[in-house]
Amino acid sequence: MLFRSWASNHQPGALAGFIRVSGGDGRAYAVDRAINAGLRLAGWVPGRSADVSAVMVVLQKLGPAWRERVLNAGLAPAPSENVLELNHRIALHPSLAVMPLVQWISQPGGLRQTASSRVIGARISLVL
Repeated sequence: MLFRSWASNHQPGALAGFIRVSGGDGRAYAVDRAINAGLRLAGWVPGRSADVSAVMVVLQKLGPAWRERVLNAGLAPAPSENVLELNHRIALHPSLAVMPLVQWISQPGGLRQTASSRVIGARISLVL
């Protein structure tokens, strides 16, 4: 996996870019290769210097084993599943954060006939 981040500085309001390239065994996991790229803005909310907002694009190439399983089920496989995400990480405590998010997913589940979906959710991070 390759991960690279470009940041203007570490001051509140700092804008940073990031890119991550990853791969896996397409026989054990639906995603064969993925590229994540985006921008994040830290500390732009007054008095909330530890909070971070981000916009991210995820391009996921689905592995041949997954596409074969979809075909065997009588469905049309898509070559990829792609995601656009907007999120905002809210630091509630040094060891606890919540991240509300909105996602738009094209060809969810790697199925051509499946309409794009929209997801509203949240991630919770706990550092022990």
